[in-house]
Amino acid sequence: MKKTLFKAPLVLLACSGLIWAACTKNSANNKPANVSNTTTSAQADASADQAFNGVTANVMTLNVNGEALGSVNDSTSSFSQAIGKAHIAGVTTFGPGGDTSSLSISVTPTTPGVFPKTVTISFGNGFTDLWGNVYTGSISMVFTGPLSVAGNSATTTFTNYSVNSIGLSGTHVITNASAGNKIAFNIQIENAKITVGTFWVTWSANHTWTMTAGASTPWYPFDDTYSVTGQGGGSTSTNFTWTSTIQTALTKAYICPWFEAGTVQVVTNYGTGVLDFGSGTCDNQATVTVGDSTRTITLGR
Repeated sequence: MKKTLFKAPLVLLACSGLIWAACTKNSANNKPANVSNTTTSAQADASADQAFNGVTANVMTLNVNGEALGSVNDSTSSFSQAIGKAHIAGVTTFGPGGDTSSLSISVTPTTPGVFPKTVTISFGNGFTDLWGNVYTGSISMVFTGPLSVAGNSATTTFTNYSVNSIGLSGTHVITNASAGNKIAFNIQIENAKITVGTFWVTWSANHTWTMTAGASTPWYPFDDTYSVTGQGGGSTSTNFTWTSTIQTALTKAYICPWFEAGTVQVVTNYGTGVLDFGSGTCDNQATVTVGDSTRTITLGR
C-alpha cells in the first residue's frame, strides 16, 4: 500500500470569497441578485472545500511522519528522536517556523504500534510557519491504525483552532477505502464551521479521493494525482444555503494547492449554478455559471 506524503503549504481558506459572501446583501429576487447570490454560495462551498483539503493534507502527512511520532511502528528511529525532528521541521505541512517554542506535540499511548493512538498538536498563543501563516489553538487526531492500511481511519477535531484569525471547527474523518490495486480514501466532514469575524459558514461533505497517478512510486509523492467525487452542502450567516454534487470528477494533483479540473453543481436557495475548476491548469481561477451568466472567482492560495 502506497503511503502518501504531503509537503505542500496548508491550503488556506479562500478568505476573499468568504468576505465577499459576508458583504453580499440579500437583495430583491431579480436575475442579477440571483446570479450573485448563487455565485456566492458556490464560492463558499469551494472555500470550505479548500480549508478542509488542508486538514486532509496534514493528517496524511502526519500519518507518514507519524511513524516516528508513534502513530505506527518505526524501527529506524526512536520516539524521542522523532519528536525532536518534528519540532525542528515545524511539524507536517505547517512548515518550519522561526520559533517553535510555542509548538507542542503529544502522543498517547507513546508505545509505537499500539492503537488507537491520539496525536495532539498545540500551537499555544501562536505559531508562525514558513509561509507566514499564524496558527492558534490545537488539533487532535485519533488513528485507529496505520492510515496506509485499508479500513483504518483518522478522526481530527479542533479546539479554539484558527489560521490567520479564521476559525475552524467540526470533525474530519479520513478512512482508507482502498480495494485491490485501487488506492482510495473516503473523507467525511461533519458539523464543520468556518468563522471570519462575525461571519460564518457551516459545511458538511462526503468525498472519495481515488489515486489516478503515482502509485508506482510510493516514496515520491510529487507525481501523485487524485480523482475526487462526492457531495456536500452548507449555509452562511447571511442566509445562503446550498447543496453541492460533483458532476465531473475533480482533479487534485499533489503539487497543486487547488483543484485543477472538474465541475460541481451547486443548488442554492436562489438558483442553481455550476462551479468549474478548469481543464487541467494549476491556477487559482474557477468559474461559476448560472443560466447564461458566467463569473470568474479567485480561490485561496
